[in-house]
Amino acid sequence: MAPAHNTSPVILNIATSLDGYIARTNGDVSWLDAMDDADEDYGMGAFMTSVSSLIMGSHTYEAIVELGLEHWPYDTNSFVLSHRNLAVPWEGITVMNESASRVVNHCRSQGDGAIWLVGGAEVVASFLASDLIDIMIISVVPVTLERGISLFTSTPMDESFMHVDSKHFNNGLLQLRYERTER
Repeated sequence: MAPAHNTSPVILNIATSLDGYIARTNGDVSWLDAMDDADEDYGMGAFMTSVSSLIMGSHTYEAIVELGLEHWPYDTNSFVLSHRNLAVPWEGITVMNESASRVVNHCRSQGDGAIWLVGGAEVVASFLASDLIDIMIISVVPVTLERGISLFTSTPMDESFMHVDSKHFNNGLLQLRYERTER
């Protein structure tokens, strides 16, 4: 199934714990390290070749900045949603204080590939509330965190997503793909 409205789908591609958390309460995602496997990229290589832009929230961005990397880890147009002035230590990143729909329209004007919605929870909630997500790829990591930052908030979600694929990996990770069926 293809997105009904354009050729640049917005794709939420994100990992979550079995109990639905994308990070610990303090934002820590080191629990994802258990899934590091030099022989498995969980489809990210192929996925990234389809992506022309990515969008993330300021907390996710700041967590990447705190890693102290020499280079921005993504080789694509990168947009950070924030109401604050954020330091940008790398090229190729634009901080935008705009609505989710305006940022998506801007991304679509920049290229015709997929738009990767990286996270976090507040951004996911705003995109769902604005009916902007076309595809969800959710990788369920076989750990429980008991508390943390939930993937989905109490924001009402349209029920027009359909499960279209599941992939099971040897280390227990389960990747689920849902696509929008109608608008």
